[in-house]
Amino acid sequence: MKPSMRFLPLAALILLIGVALGAPYGFGVLAESQFKRLVTDLEAREQDEWRLRPVSYERGYLSATARTQLLPPQGDDGEPALAKPVNLVTRFEHGVTGIRAVTRLENDDSGVLNTLFPEQKPKLRLEAGLGGHLDGRLLIPSFSWSPDIDIQALAGTRGTVEQFVMSADYWHGSGSHELAMDWPGFEMDVGDGVLRVENVSLDHQMAPLLESLWQGQSRFRVERMTLDPVLADPVIARSMRIDIDASEEDGYFDAALQIGIDSFETGREDFGRQVFEWTADGLHARSLDSALGAFVALQRTSRSEEGRASRRATQEMKLHESLSSSLQRLSAHGGEMAVPELLLRLPEGVIEGEMVLRYPQRPAPERDQPVSLLRHAEGQGVLIVDRNMVWVLPNTARKVLERLEQRDIVDGSDGRYHLDVRLDNMELRLNDQVLELPRLL
Repeated sequence: MKPSMRFLPLAALILLIGVALGAPYGFGVLAESQFKRLVTDLEAREQDEWRLRPVSYERGYLSATARTQLLPPQGDDGEPALAKPVNLVTRFEHGVTGIRAVTRLENDDSGVLNTLFPEQKPKLRLEAGLGGHLDGRLLIPSFSWSPDIDIQALAGTRGTVEQFVMSADYWHGSGSHELAMDWPGFEMDVGDGVLRVENVSLDHQMAPLLESLWQGQSRFRVERMTLDPVLADPVIARSMRIDIDASEEDGYFDAALQIGIDSFETGREDFGRQVFEWTADGLHARSLDSALGAFVALQRTSRSEEGRASRRATQEMKLHESLSSSLQRLSAHGGEMAVPELLLRLPEGVIEGEMVLRYPQRPAPERDQPVSLLRHAEGQGVLIVDRNMVWVLPNTARKVLERLEQRDIVDGSDGRYHLDVRLDNMELRLNDQVLELPRLL
């Protein structure tokens, strides 16, 4: 063996020792920078949201301690929801293989959490690994209170909340995340009655697709929810669910949303299942992502009070143009959106219907050219609304329905409004009457 070769194992060993000795310091620097960035983002939130204020950060070789204050949001009266902020302490351990962090309460000056959790306190544990994987677990012990509790928001009521545990996984490189929860539920006074929620679960896996689009699935379940008034019959909803599915293939996006209840009971009467379903099939992913981004930015700009009115108006006009262009490209690439089923049964009456809107795909050379959003589309739908259920509709829908009744297009004299809609060959028919399509659409 050559002399130089004999020293290779020793050199490798020295290198490994150097990496092992330097890893805790590197992970410590990483933990501090990421934590401070997170706190800065949370501190900059609006006054009506929970915020986090930094107090101190002490970093050692193998561990660190960060102290922060959780600031309560301001109510409608401008006063914070809690008299004092909640003090938190986060302890980091940064070794050779990753970072581990545990957040606990410290010196609860507000008195709220010491009152609700006299023994075991809520705890958040976070562990970060070498590959950018973050593993988290939130535990809130079970607690209860009585009417004489010294907390203004809960005074005069009683309730019991079962132990809450949620686990989370996050992958920094891809932005993918998973959430899982199984919660027995809670019971508490609400007004002149009692609200009980039983067996809540969440199974959620999502990953970013583009800037505004996500793909994956989510399942949310509530086995039973009961509102039991003192002077009336109980209202019971069984097997509540929210299901979300989203996927992409070859640049086109499919999604489905279902919100449902298997049984809705009031007193001795069972109104059966309630459901809302929405689907999207074969939508051009990039055009949809651009449209969503422009829409969100437009909403944010319209609510903002920063800058001159003329500058905001210019920004809004550009965003309107971007939104319109994105929607036109989306329709030109083809696809379908539908409400396969809408069913809402209440003591006052019923709303039921279905709808589908299709966009035939245009030839590739024409997909970036201006196109009419409605004149290019095909669709049909049926909506039946009991007269006593009009109050459930959005305000805009109520005004449209009132205008249609004034024009004798719909007739609610028998207690029900019936709307049969057809869109084909650039013609919109509503209850066999032709309506003129807006020129801009």
